[in-house]
Amino acid sequence: YLLTGDSFDENEALRIGLVQEVSDNPYDTGLKVANTIAKQAPLGVQATLINATKTFEQGYEAAKADLMPLLQKLMHSKDAQEGIQSFVEGQYNSALKNFEDGDISMALFQLNEIVRLNPEYLDAYYLRGRIFSNIQEYDKSLTDFNHLIKKIPNIFPEIFVERGLVYSSIQKFELAINDYTNALKIENNNLFAYIQRGYCFFEMAEFEKAIQDLDKALNIDPFNKH
Repeated sequence: YLLTGDSFDENEALRIGLVQEVSDNPYDTGLKVANTIAKQAPLGVQATLINATKTFEQGYEAAKADLMPLLQKLMHSKDAQEGIQSFVEGQYNSALKNFEDGDISMALFQLNEIVRLNPEYLDAYYLRGRIFSNIQEYDKSLTDFNHLIKKIPNIFPEIFVERGLVYSSIQKFELAINDYTNALKIENNNLFAYIQRGYCFFEMAEFEKAIQDLDKALNIDPFNKH
């Protein structure tokens, strides 16, 4: 068309890639696209425009050379960190629902991705440790709970209780008792810790200690069915 000077309509412009969309209502369509762009991360939009402009002004190779430094700068920006955190939280909530619905493989896939993106998102280790315990992958479960206890020792009794359950499952009752005892040091009326520690004492034939723990559990909740 440049050589012949022939005119062409909007459909031909769409066919040869001069435009991306043909609309009967250009104003509304343009406004819709503008609103979608406005919802994106501002720094990301700016970087895209800068790199696209460089392609036209300086060529493909110049834009390509500038792309990685631009991306690295973006990934250290507040926009990027907020975007990753929002994605991670959404993935965690989805993983929790998948776990509750019985979709274990998808839940594990999501939790692995969370840990890759944000190794400090500790809730992901806790849920993944519970899942590994449920599917009897005890070594992996212990790895996650050990990591949590190293990062946040003596804060959450639930972590000690969950690791105690793993030790009980592999019949390491002394280690399990130690974990339940640590849980009770943090929360001295933890019903589940008393019940499970009593079970371990029973398995080790320490019946008097087992009865003491189960009596304490009954005092906390006389109507508990465990």
